[in-house]
Amino acid sequence: MTNPRTDWKIVFISTLVLVVIAVALSILVFVKIDKEEVFVSGEGTGRALDISLLEDTVRYYENKAEEFKNIKTNKTSVVDPSI
Repeated sequence: MTNPRTDWKIVFISTLVLVVIAVALSILVFVKIDKEEVFVSGEGTGRALDISLLEDTVRYYENKAEEFKNIKTNKTSVVDPSI
């Protein structure tokens, strides 16, 4: 049988190592964001906003909202199949 003290020691050390790694990675990401090395916008990529696609998308969701509202207000009659 293994010693429970040894098992707990392994669990504690493993958890401590994982916490140290998580903190180190968090600090690294924070520093990179602070120096603006991460999440940099793609300046000069030439991607412009497609206004017609945006308008089509907005129109699509407006139609969906209207259709949903109509479904909620107009109750459909359900036929009893046992008749």
